[in-house]
Amino acid sequence: MLFSIAWQGHAENKAFRLYGQKARIEPVDKYIISTTTRTTKGTGWVLSELKEKSVDAYFYTVENKRVKLTTNIPPAVVNRLINGEIVEITYVSNNTSLVRFDNHNANPGAAAVIGTIVFICSLLLRVKR
Repeated sequence: MLFSIAWQGHAENKAFRLYGQKARIEPVDKYIISTTTRTTKGTGWVLSELKEKSVDAYFYTVENKRVKLTTNIPPAVVNRLINGEIVEITYVSNNTSLVRFDNHNANPGAAAVIGTIVFICSLLLRVKR
């Protein structure tokens, strides 16, 4: 499983390396505050309340096509957009649903190493039986 995750990360990094394009997210003029409340069963007492801000964000591709971001936007990026800051992304030109914020890179190496260690340990355990 970890090897599969590592391979996905490697493939994603390759897609960004070959087809990655920079774009700026359009400024936002409104945002949504969602409140999630957890209550106890029966009594209705509020255990916790979580307020999250979200935005509908768009960017233009190199071909001047307007695209809506369908990925989850990290809270720090949402706050930057609400504050009017310029936010740049990298998207994959042949799959605009693949987007990275702030030059984030997948790190498939760590998952591959852990997967290899788990695999070797499982082989050693199997041999001892």
